[in-house]
Amino acid sequence: IPARGENMVRLMHQLQIARATSAPLVLLGETGTGKTGLAHVVHYASDRQSRGITIFDARALPRSLQLRELFGEPGTSMKGLLREAGEGTILLLGLSQLSADVQEKLAEALADPNLSCRLIVTERQSLEKLVEEGTLDRRLYFLVSSLVIVVPPLRDRTREIPDHCESILEIMREENSAGVVRGIAPDALSTLLAYNWPGNLMELES
Repeated sequence: IPARGENMVRLMHQLQIARATSAPLVLLGETGTGKTGLAHVVHYASDRQSRGITIFDARALPRSLQLRELFGEPGTSMKGLLREAGEGTILLLGLSQLSADVQEKLAEALADPNLSCRLIVTERQSLEKLVEEGTLDRRLYFLVSSLVIVVPPLRDRTREIPDHCESILEIMREENSAGVVRGIAPDALSTLLAYNWPGNLMELES
């Protein structure tokens, strides 16, 4: 992970703290800032790395199915992701997209000392704002908010853009045996550095 500027140096320090604990982790940031990738970095740098990471995308799953997917279905063999994860990590994408009943049940699960998995959450909006709006259960907020890392947008970490570009070019070189992609012209790099990047890393990579 490139870390030349102050924002990313601070972020790397926070990630070091996050990997050494089993407390729930919230990664806050705009769409495309790399929150999912950072969650994987934390997991694979922790003592849970051999136990797997399971992704639960609340943004893509109908709310009517969220409860069953996370907690299973009584009377069936479906245990739900919280139990199936064991001592691994569950990466929950889009905390604010959970239905109210799922949030309430998740809060109960996190308060249970017998829960063995770790929860990492990604979210675009401020948790405090979500609570004020009534979108986020207050009890769940207190249970997940002990460790919150704000991932800065790409426009606030421009010193890392050349490194990201080089990583992208390296992938392109590997995919192109002729090796025609050699680098970025200085004028082009200046344009990239001056751009606002509303889509963040996702936009740069595209």
